Amino acid sequence: MKRALLPALMMLLLLCGCGGGAEERIEAQRDRWAEAETLRYTAELSEDLETEVFQCTLTVEAGPEDTAFTVTAPEELAGLRAVLGTGKATVSYGDTAMSLGAGLLERMGPAEAMSMLTEALRHGHVVRAWEEQDGETRLLAAELYQSETLGWTVWYEDETLRPVFASLREEGRELLRCTITDFQDT
Repeated sequence: MKRALLPALMMLLLLCGCGGGAEERIEAQRDRWAEAETLRYTAELSEDLETEVFQCTLTVEAGPEDTAFTVTAPEELAGLRAVLGTGKATVSYGDTAMSLGAGLLERMGPAEAMSMLTEALRHGHVVRAWEEQDGETRLLAAELYQSETLGWTVWYEDETLRPVFASLREEGRELLRCTITDFQDT
């Protein structure tokens, strides 16, 4: 009996060590991004509106004070730009801009979700982390705490720890998902 217990304990320690390594790597990257002046990326979003699915592509530039988004697709919305910060929101198209105050921040949409994602990447608490294999690609994944009801699952490239995919959930229901490309930090 004792001989069977020792290998089982060793396997348990190895399994725990793998998850801990992923969590530690993601937390170390998060701490580096928290110090970065700017995070830039492109997000191809798909938002579940319950009656339909809204899809768009945004370029995101997040600084320490605010996050700017520019719609690049669909074509009908291309060029629309929003800037969100603490208690403020503006929307512009070309030379025309309009302040929306804080009211827009009460209803989450793609821009607000990307602002939340950027905040989670910079400061989010890692609830748990693990490794995944997607064909030939090895990924690290993590659940990041957003609030009591909202949480992100983010998948990172194993070698670079750049985010490649994210999913926002509210009490188990997926609200939106996005593919992340061209991620840069400065």
